[in-house]
Amino acid sequence: MQFWPTWLPPWFKEWVKVYLIPFLQTEARHLLWRLIQGFLDAFLLFIIPTATLVGSEKIWESRYRLTPAQQETVARWAEVSDAVARLEDIPPVTPLVLWYKENGLRAVNPDNCEGIMGLYSAVRSGRLPCFSPGPIDDAEVARQLRIGAAIFKEHCPEVHYTTTNPETLKRCYLYYNAGRHTRLDPDRSGYVMNGYDAAHQNMLHRTASGQVVRLQALGAWPVHLAIQAQLAHHPTFGRPSPFLSVARTFREGVDRIWAWAAPPGSISPRPVYSLSCISPKVGECFVGAHDGGQSELRPQISTTAPIQRVGEATCGLFPGAAMATDRLAFLLAPMPGRLARYADQWGDITLQIENNEWIVWVSGLRSGIVATGEVKTGQPIGTVGGKAGAFYVTIYDKMTGGFVDPRPFLGQSVCPVVDPTIQRDSSTQEETMNLAALLPLLPLILGLIWAIWLFFKKDLLAKGPVQVIVYFVGVILALWIIGWIVDTFLPQWVAQRLLNAQRSSDIRVIQQVSRDILNEAVGVPAQPTIVVYTPAPPPAPTPTTVPLPPATPVSPQPTATPLGSSGIPVVPAQSAGEQIYIVQSGDTLFSIARRFGVTVAAIQQRNNIPDPNDIKVGQQLIIPAP
Repeated sequence: MQFWPTWLPPWFKEWVKVYLIPFLQTEARHLLWRLIQGFLDAFLLFIIPTATLVGSEKIWESRYRLTPAQQETVARWAEVSDAVARLEDIPPVTPLVLWYKENGLRAVNPDNCEGIMGLYSAVRSGRLPCFSPGPIDDAEVARQLRIGAAIFKEHCPEVHYTTTNPETLKRCYLYYNAGRHTRLDPDRSGYVMNGYDAAHQNMLHRTASGQVVRLQALGAWPVHLAIQAQLAHHPTFGRPSPFLSVARTFREGVDRIWAWAAPPGSISPRPVYSLSCISPKVGECFVGAHDGGQSELRPQISTTAPIQRVGEATCGLFPGAAMATDRLAFLLAPMPGRLARYADQWGDITLQIENNEWIVWVSGLRSGIVATGEVKTGQPIGTVGGKAGAFYVTIYDKMTGGFVDPRPFLGQSVCPVVDPTIQRDSSTQEETMNLAALLPLLPLILGLIWAIWLFFKKDLLAKGPVQVIVYFVGVILALWIIGWIVDTFLPQWVAQRLLNAQRSSDIRVIQQVSRDILNEAVGVPAQPTIVVYTPAPPPAPTPTTVPLPPATPVSPQPTATPLGSSGIPVVPAQSAGEQIYIVQSGDTLFSIARRFGVTVAAIQQRNNIPDPNDIKVGQQLIIPAP
């Protein structure tokens, strides 16, 4: 059998026998190695930057412990949560904490009928009907947030919008989950404390139905602190830079090395002074600090460079004052205690230190350089100043149960200048945004670095044309595999991001709901869009269109039968300002009174009802004018 095809010319056969076959026999191993080198070089060119981005992002996410998607949900619903909390007179972040604790901040009703707020007792007792399982829209989320907030207030009437006492808040979260008469200790409850520190991890928890489970999600209290820290930083939320986690992680590493290499004398605790040049602010959200107690537990704010300027003491989620140094400096632990750390996806860091008498929060740091756990007074815990600007200090006095002005707690002999222009400002991350502007040039930069490395370091051109060709065959093979990976896995990631963006486009609905809630809070008459204790039936599917503007309320006419916000007929009564309401299934006098903005006693007196619990479905009630 002839090996060569008949159509090949004789000169080509001779060239293959004399040159090509001997070359391949002697160079096959080298060519295979060039193929592998091309494949590995191309693969590493993509893998190393990708691993750097992904790895630093994972490290940064571990500082906060809520996922970026959950942080974005917190940012979206912060305004509605605050409005609901004002109406129900509970702390501002509580509705979001309950939503996270019961349903992970997902806009999906679970299969157990309890809704996103975990309303087990109300549903099982028949007070509320089953919340239909499945995805829900923004209006339904807001409605359930208010229902949960109202029941939270019922379980813990002693809590208020301005309540900040940690022990009170932890006890109220326990009451919401286990009932008012529980004898459990909040500090030992998995529902309240799971994930707070090393001593509270994977705690056992007994559910409302009696099932014992080992928790993996955070408890209500660390979530409360994390959400509070996030919202305290940002009046508005923008898009984080893709390089933010890399820049922050790199800067933290540099500062750790700086702290390790610094001479011991440069970071030793300074002498403790009690500044008398700044009078503490008392009033509004501040109280006077307690005297006595253990002196070693009392905080003293110290840095390795003197604090030159301080701002005015201001109220907010974290009442306190801004401070600034003239250069980069170490922030020293102001007191002994347990340190917790929160760093959100926007790059803002909050450190919290707590002991038996005080809680200190410091935010706006350049970086945090210490792990969570026990810290000692004078230990470097972070860096402040420089381009990071001012940092913000909040001190809570556990003995008096209130926030105190932090400025008199400065541990330095130099009195700072009070500068009202220094205020807390969310970090804009200018350096990372500048890096983001270089993103379109990244492929060109990587290509130039690769070319220089190939031609000078590996001396590829001296290897001969065949080895160069084989090398780039390996490069093409690696690019093909990377393309296959991208085609296989990237669409799922993009689809999820587009789904989140689609949900975010419903911000007009959130604005409308929050506008209605705020109108009700300030007493502006408006047709309510949220009804407490009377869940509406699941809405029929509607096309995704731009929400219509709110309807202008009109006065009821004698010839018409207007509908209430949940589709219930409201018939005008004969007396001016009064209405007739027909009791529906699931109604209580309390829920009816809240709906119409009157008191339960007023409805009882107008309708001669001796027992507020004795109302029947179909009964007509005369609702007095508010």
